[in-house]
Amino acid sequence: MDSYLPHVGYVQFPRRPDDLTAAVCPACFTARTFALCPTCGLDLANPAIADLDAASTDAAESLDRRLELIGRIRYETTLAAPAAAPPSSAPQPVAAAAAAPTTVAAPPRPAPAAPAAPARHLGVQVILLIVGVSLLAVGAIFFLVYAFITFGLVWRSVIIGAVTVAAFVAASLLRRRKLFATSEAISALAVVFVYLDAFAIRANNLFDAQNVDGVLYWGFALLIAAAGFAAWHRLSGLRLPNVVAFTSFAPGLALLVGGASTAWDDDVRVFAGLLALGAGGLVHPLARGKVVERSLSLTIAILGVILAGVTALFVQPQVDWAPLVTLGLVVLVTAAHVWVLVRLAVGTVFSMILASLGALVAAVSVLPVAVRLDDRMFLVAVPMVVAALVALVLELVARRTSSRVAVVAAWSAAAVAGVFVASVTIGALGRALVVAALGTERWSVGGGQPLDTEPSYVAAAGALAAVVGIAAAAWALSGVLRRRYLIVVAAALGVVVLAVPLLGQLWLAVLAWLVVGAIAVALLIVARRLSWGAGIRIALLCTGVSSLALAYSSSWASIDTWWFASVGTVALLVVARVATTLLAFRAGLLGVASVLALVAIGSEGWHVNERFQAGAGAGLESAHAVGFLAIVLVGVAFLLATTLSVVETRVLFWISFVTALVTAAVSVITNAATSAFGTALPLVLPEFATSVVLALLFTAVLVPWAATRRFAPERLAASLALAPAAAWLADSLVRMLALPDPAPWIAPITAALIVAAVSLVAKGSRVARDIGVGIIVVPVLILALASSADPAWLVLLLSGVAALVVATSRDGLFSSTSPRKHLGWVALALAFGGLTWAMVDRGVRDLEPYVLPLTGALLLIALLAWRAHRESIAPAFIALGALVVSLIPLGVVGADGPVTRTVIVTGVAALLLLAGTFLRGSIYLDVAAAAGAAGVLVAGFARPIALSLTGPSTDTSLDFWVAGSVCVVLLAAVAQAGREGVARKVAAQAVLAITLGLATLVEVSVLRDSSLGTVRALVVVAVLAGIHVVGMLLDRAPFTRVIAWISLGLALFATLAGSLAGALDPFEWGTVLLAVALLSVGAVMLRRRADAGSWPWLAPGLLVVLGPSLIATFSDQPIWRLVGIGVVCVAAILVGALAKLQAPLLIGTVVVLIHAIRTFAPQLVAVYQLTEWWVWAVVGGAIIIFVAVTFERRMRDLTSVGSRIAALR
Repeated sequence: MDSYLPHVGYVQFPRRPDDLTAAVCPACFTARTFALCPTCGLDLANPAIADLDAASTDAAESLDRRLELIGRIRYETTLAAPAAAPPSSAPQPVAAAAAAPTTVAAPPRPAPAAPAAPARHLGVQVILLIVGVSLLAVGAIFFLVYAFITFGLVWRSVIIGAVTVAAFVAASLLRRRKLFATSEAISALAVVFVYLDAFAIRANNLFDAQNVDGVLYWGFALLIAAAGFAAWHRLSGLRLPNVVAFTSFAPGLALLVGGASTAWDDDVRVFAGLLALGAGGLVHPLARGKVVERSLSLTIAILGVILAGVTALFVQPQVDWAPLVTLGLVVLVTAAHVWVLVRLAVGTVFSMILASLGALVAAVSVLPVAVRLDDRMFLVAVPMVVAALVALVLELVARRTSSRVAVVAAWSAAAVAGVFVASVTIGALGRALVVAALGTERWSVGGGQPLDTEPSYVAAAGALAAVVGIAAAAWALSGVLRRRYLIVVAAALGVVVLAVPLLGQLWLAVLAWLVVGAIAVALLIVARRLSWGAGIRIALLCTGVSSLALAYSSSWASIDTWWFASVGTVALLVVARVATTLLAFRAGLLGVASVLALVAIGSEGWHVNERFQAGAGAGLESAHAVGFLAIVLVGVAFLLATTLSVVETRVLFWISFVTALVTAAVSVITNAATSAFGTALPLVLPEFATSVVLALLFTAVLVPWAATRRFAPERLAASLALAPAAAWLADSLVRMLALPDPAPWIAPITAALIVAAVSLVAKGSRVARDIGVGIIVVPVLILALASSADPAWLVLLLSGVAALVVATSRDGLFSSTSPRKHLGWVALALAFGGLTWAMVDRGVRDLEPYVLPLTGALLLIALLAWRAHRESIAPAFIALGALVVSLIPLGVVGADGPVTRTVIVTGVAALLLLAGTFLRGSIYLDVAAAAGAAGVLVAGFARPIALSLTGPSTDTSLDFWVAGSVCVVLLAAVAQAGREGVARKVAAQAVLAITLGLATLVEVSVLRDSSLGTVRALVVVAVLAGIHVVGMLLDRAPFTRVIAWISLGLALFATLAGSLAGALDPFEWGTVLLAVALLSVGAVMLRRRADAGSWPWLAPGLLVVLGPSLIATFSDQPIWRLVGIGVVCVAAILVGALAKLQAPLLIGTVVVLIHAIRTFAPQLVAVYQLTEWWVWAVVGGAIIIFVAVTFERRMRDLTSVGSRIAALR
């Protein structure tokens, strides 16, 4: 044949030299695992593979030569470039010569239509091999233990050695046959055997091994094993032994050093061993660029360095300066690692980690010495200064070398220094906060209260100042102080603020903080005028805020300091507004000043009451003082509205307005409680006169705000609060004059009624004022009704009058076009409620003389309205209200009254419902149907509900009432749904759903463990299941699918309730009915629709019939249930197989398997216990390895089976 190129098939072209090694398939670069490539199907056992590998090796050498030339060109270009880079920028790294380019060579002629590579399952295969080999290893270990116990020394050694040699030979042969994954797995087993051999040598005392120290023995064993594994890797090409060699070298070296240093103290031995563990990672250059080996060695080295650093803290505890030596050795080891990694230009991440660890250890090295010296001044000062020096030195090195590793080290040391500085700063801040916390115990000490100023605190402050000075000096020498001066200034200001408590007395500290705050405010004003930078202004702002906060909070500790601190803080906040032009900041400062002023006057009120009334009414006195200032500030905000900015005016208004509302609420609640309990609080300013004055002032300042046109939100808020303020005034007047009941109930509503009446004739929008009226009327009405007060009917009546006033527009009520006229119905309802309340209070049970005349009057009004406006629908709604006014109350009272009344009311309601449904042509018939439906639901179910709550469960009249109501509603729903209009169909479904729900609840409430209970449960479940079937198959109003799913949910609820009550015992009586309904619907739908699947239509029914019964077999196993589950499962499997339905086949199979396992579990356990457990481990491992080796074939079989199942319907 001239050329084989037409037969190449699927081929990928190499993109890097590693693609041309003998470890991968030459065509698709998949790892060689089998004789036939699982990805592209290339025969890797063909004799021509050797020639192909040789050609690949030659191509790889040519690619390497090409890369060498590219690297040479880039290297010579770099040397020729001028070295004029700026000192702060690091040189860009040159790509390593061995790095592969993105694309090495393009194929000369790509295949015209290469097939997509099949999915690779190497990960699953490797996992199976790992599991199988692990199980075999466990079995082998226990077999060796068994041999150790059973046989003598010679046979033990022969068995152990033979198993180990067999593992080595098998792994090497499998590797030579290109079965890479399997050979690596067996090599793992060989590694385990080697360590077992080491254990067996010492346990059998071969070569007098038991006389050698255990730590020393295992150190030699690990080192020898590591050397042997490395040699095995070089000879066989297996990768895992090399990984184990580099992983075990450092632990072996650590054990060797620890075992050889028996003459030293234990703490020194442990430290030396861990230091050797860290130093052992220096062998990683022998890995010849293998990433895994290098990464493992360096990871263990990092672990050793960390453990050595921790252990170094406890070496020679009697020597104070010992940690400097031990931690210095740790730093040397990390430095050696960093030097090697930087020289080799590999492992950048590891070099950064080790450099960071070394910097951390160096920065913290003095701390353990300070702890051992037990000197607080040394502890708080020297470690922080040393850590700062280390960080600054490393920063200088990083700046000089432009190395990322040095930068990481510098940042690590800086982090330690930052922790020290933060801890000392937190301590100083804590002491300042302790001084500030003295204010939590108000006026408890004198102004000359001494403060804690022990020497260590002074040393800490001095150390902070020293760190700031050293940093400033170092940055000045480095030429970066100009860029970092803000840090120095901010730190210096912070030290000044935190050093104030060292003055020694409370009043000095408060005064000093106020002075610092005043200086900061003055400098902020200067900064604004001189246009200083934003950074320095922020630092001054933080200084001023913190100083004023500390001064203000600490001043509350003494009566001698709080007043000048409060006044000074408020004044400085007001003055500080000059320092900024930002309206938000100015408004914020004004708001904070207002809040502090309110707090101050409240404290003054508290102090006055404590001084003259022993503090018994201090809270209310303080609230009155705060409320007075808040009301004054509301008026001030209105007066200064033209002077202040809009934002400032609004901030001042809302703070004072909300505060006034809160204090008013406190006053009202306190006064109500005082009147209820009959005890008056002792106040300096008499109550209730004070509340009258405050309420009058509040009402007065709200009036101009409610009339203004400039501030819309504030106008609305003031309008909203007018009625509550008037109600507060009325309530306070009633309590001051000590008027009897019902004055306290009537006064607030009367005040709101007056506001509503005035609002009717006042100019402007009424909405906010009317909402304020509602804010008063609704709570008073709710309280009166909830407390069942005697004048509740009068409250209802006055509320109705208020609602009528609000409903009236300037153009009248009935002729108005405003939507507020509909509130007239609320007024009517409130009036009717007052009437009803009065009747209930007087025990009236015969409602006909009251409701029937009202119904007649409303019907007459509807008739007159119809004659006036025949095209309007309003008369129809009036007629509906007229009918409901009689049907609903009479239906409710008929629940436990004479049966005659219930029969008459229900009959009238049913007549209205059916007549309005079957007779057509008028909206008034629809009104009759709606009223009748409401009457049937109320009257028809009121008596069965009452019977279910109070009567015996054996009373079958309940069932007749439920059945009759359901039949009437069902008949009307069917008739209504047959007429045109979506609204009718929706209404029919809604009424039917409500009826079914009520019927189910009533029947479920009387289910008992009796024959009647069983019949009731079965009938309810059957009827609801039937409605579900009809709705799913018919899907036409009223039997839509919504009703079908509602009925199914109710059927499930009834089944569960019946099972719990004992009416359905066993529960399969209910689940079978549900399953029959679901399966019937599913079968019909599968026959109707060719695209219907079996899962949505058959799976629910199968799960309902099988799931609960299967779960029940775990606790209760009657023979009929076990046989029934099996029969149903077999039937489902047969139906699924014959009809090609997926859901019955799979569900039946899964359930029958679970059922069989649960049923025959004792027999399976008995078989498992016939032999030792590790024998099953060996059997399982062998099976798993077999599956892994034949993985591709198993996957094809599973794919075939899955495809056949997926093809089912």
